[in-house]
Amino acid sequence: MASSTENPVKVDLTTCSICFETFKTPKYFPCLHSFCEGCIKTYITTTFVQTKGGVNCPVCRMYVLKPEDISIDDWSSKLPTNHILVSLIDTNELKSGQKLCAACSRENESESATSWCINCGEALCKSCERYHRRNKFLSNHKVVDIENYGTTELPYNHKDIQCTEHPDKNVEAYCSDHSAICCMTCVMLKHRKCDNVGSIQDAAEEMKKSKEVKSFKDDLMELKKTLDALVECTMDNLQNFDKDIKKMKLDSKSGQKLCIPCSRENETESASSWCINCGEALCKLCERYHRKQKSSITHKLIDIGNYETTDLKCNYVDIPCTEHPDKIVEAYCRDHSAICCMTCAFLKHRNCKNVGSIHDVAEEMKTSREVENFSDVLQDVQNTLDAMLQYTSGNLQEFDKDIEKMKVDVDTLFTKLSNHLSQLKSDILSEISKLEKEVRPAIEDKHDEIKCKISTIENDLALFQTNMKYAPPAQFLQAMEKLMEQRSILEQFVNEESQKLKEIRVTFDASEKLLEIEKDIKAFGEVNIRRTSRTDMLRSTDKQVDMSSVVPTLSSDIYTQYAVTGISVLENGLVLLSTYGSQTIELRDHQCSSVLSSSLLPGHPWGIKMTSDTEGAVAIERRGLIIFNIQNNQITKIKEIRTNVNRDFVYHQGKYYIGCDKNIAVYDSNHHKVRDISVDNNVGYMAVRDGTFLCYTVWGGRELYCITMDGTPVFTYTHDKLRYTSDVTVDHAGYIYVCGYRSKNVHQRSHDGKLQRIIFNNLSLGPNCVSFNKHGDKAVIGCDGKVLSYDIK
Repeated sequence: MASSTENPVKVDLTTCSICFETFKTPKYFPCLHSFCEGCIKTYITTTFVQTKGGVNCPVCRMYVLKPEDISIDDWSSKLPTNHILVSLIDTNELKSGQKLCAACSRENESESATSWCINCGEALCKSCERYHRRNKFLSNHKVVDIENYGTTELPYNHKDIQCTEHPDKNVEAYCSDHSAICCMTCVMLKHRKCDNVGSIQDAAEEMKKSKEVKSFKDDLMELKKTLDALVECTMDNLQNFDKDIKKMKLDSKSGQKLCIPCSRENETESASSWCINCGEALCKLCERYHRKQKSSITHKLIDIGNYETTDLKCNYVDIPCTEHPDKIVEAYCRDHSAICCMTCAFLKHRNCKNVGSIHDVAEEMKTSREVENFSDVLQDVQNTLDAMLQYTSGNLQEFDKDIEKMKVDVDTLFTKLSNHLSQLKSDILSEISKLEKEVRPAIEDKHDEIKCKISTIENDLALFQTNMKYAPPAQFLQAMEKLMEQRSILEQFVNEESQKLKEIRVTFDASEKLLEIEKDIKAFGEVNIRRTSRTDMLRSTDKQVDMSSVVPTLSSDIYTQYAVTGISVLENGLVLLSTYGSQTIELRDHQCSSVLSSSLLPGHPWGIKMTSDTEGAVAIERRGLIIFNIQNNQITKIKEIRTNVNRDFVYHQGKYYIGCDKNIAVYDSNHHKVRDISVDNNVGYMAVRDGTFLCYTVWGGRELYCITMDGTPVFTYTHDKLRYTSDVTVDHAGYIYVCGYRSKNVHQRSHDGKLQRIIFNNLSLGPNCVSFNKHGDKAVIGCDGKVLSYDIK
């Protein structure tokens, strides 16, 4: 096959890719693509707002960030000038005889150049040449006839390049210590203490002779060989693209194709051609620019009208490299799991051992076990998500029912209380009415009687005055006798009634219990949220260990100073410990080597368990349970359930089952005692299996007891190699584990209580407690002064 050098692509380096004319003051981006200063200024002005902080290179689309200290209007002028292109353009113009005088151009005058100043790198007309030779500072410059420029071998100096730090100075030196070109002012100010500072000419000659530059061509040839091999590989892949070709042909039949580049600008133009490499339809205008662009000049374009009848061999749509946007990805490095272009393969992965073509790696990956199982894994994930979706859907329904039930309960309680209070109100109002009917008439009668006596006195006074003034003696005596008798009766009434008369008042004394309710009850009730982890909803992709035949391997042996009497491996792999001597609970890292946080307790702790994702409890001997919360790896005590607990408890479906002397006390989520489950022994450590059975040990005994949730015995396990039972736990598979403190082992029992095997045997210390993680591939055993961690496979 022909190599790329046999048919080299001719690229006009002097043409701007925006205006398609010869460069006028060529400026370049960090990606080294050059544009006219005016063209790139217009481009920046029109696209900067859209890209917010920078622009994409019009050729390779590399994102270029605007310097913070430069305005948008000045950015284009501050871009570096491509002096190589300037020299190339000057040379072409000189050879063609179309060069204008540079000095006159600065004054907006147009004069044809007749000579060239080697030192200034500028063309001069006859007048300017004359003054150029007369100038004191320019008299030693070498000026040649422009007609002889292309045929005469002349010493040529590069155009002067201004220093970035001091624009009025030209660069003349090179500092090898800092790999920087600079002016003489920079040398004096910044590089005077550097050991390797020399002229640009010497540095250039030294670099040309360096081993790195000499081997550069060989490296490029080696890279070319690799590219040629990859091209041959891609030829073998063409047959795999037939389906894509057929699909694209069907797409072209289904309707009129629109130009894709125009669509990106929200414009609608009918497509007239199709780019095989880009995999895009193009209109006539975009096709024209597509053929002119440097990056797409080699792309194969076909007429979209003949598309379905043309038998084509094509490549997939090229994917640009993230590091080199003008390159396409063609290689894959297995060492770094990265796709890359050939430039990246040469620069970054040349020392990697496993770099191959994308085709080979893709074919190898298609036959790998991971890819073969990919659909099964996704199906497992989908099944789990379906189960989770069904569960959350049911949870929403149950939640809505709970909300409605709470509202009904509140209304019922309110109605019940209202009815009861209404009845009490009715009773007291009836009593008040009865009292009013009984007492008020008596007061009214006495009031009326006194009013009558007063009326009698008023009448007697009137009679007395009349008799005194008008009555004859006989009548006067007779009237006075009656008035005197009447007075005696009134005096007697007043004397008697003044002693009997009492003020009658009534008051309402509210019930003390009602007053206490008014003071003590601050709310109608509590609304509690119960979050229960669904361990049965574990993702099927979280592979769980088959615990029937696992082999534990000791991974760490951590000294703890005090006896570990309770242990729990959390969902995230962290470990909770309760230490007897220090009366603390500790949250440790995955290896149990570092204490992340701790909390002091009011007594000796034993069993410790999480009751939700963030909440847990620890049993305090003969005191109760301490409820705590874990947030951001910090332990915070919340509440306390006071009860005569021995060693341990379990939490199931919102209830605490607390082991006591010959009974198991059951408390609800509000920490109120619900009932007692009577047993024949003093309960030690506890565990719950499948939500249907309670397992417990007797501290210092030799048995494991299993009962139903209501206390009915199921089985009792004993073994001659099980002495002084301590903790009991259940793994994700339902196997029951019981620790033998003095036998220094842990027994694994099946669902029916039979011995599966002694999984941990001949331990260095007697185990107090044991806990497994949710996958079953890690076990942690707490002993007197140590924590033993095991990997299980």
